[in-house]
Amino acid sequence: MAEHIEDTSCILCGYPMESLDHLFFQCSVTRQVWMEIKAWLGFTRVLTTLKAAIKWISKEGRGTGVQAIAERIGIACVVYCLWKHRNTRMFEGKRGVAVAAGSIAFVDVAGFQHSFE
Repeated sequence: MAEHIEDTSCILCGYPMESLDHLFFQCSVTRQVWMEIKAWLGFTRVLTTLKAAIKWISKEGRGTGVQAIAERIGIACVVYCLWKHRNTRMFEGKRGVAVAAGSIAFVDVAGFQHSFE
């Protein structure tokens, strides 16, 4: 039997209605992650939905150069790490989860203390 979850708020920022697009692109906490990663990669494309990110990866980001590959990997890593961090906070109650994308290590996703290697 499926468990009913009554609290639909974003566990990262407290916004009343979490959705995939909110979690990955509109949440004030995750926007900071995207800003850091995009600046590091030199990625200027605006991504506001998960569908747009997937479309960019599959259609527009098909280059074979180092920059194109880094951008695809960066997007995939951020989505994976944000989802993993959200679930760890939600289901295990842990806050200080290490998140890594490329050589940027985010030590605490709640405060985004990071180090650039």
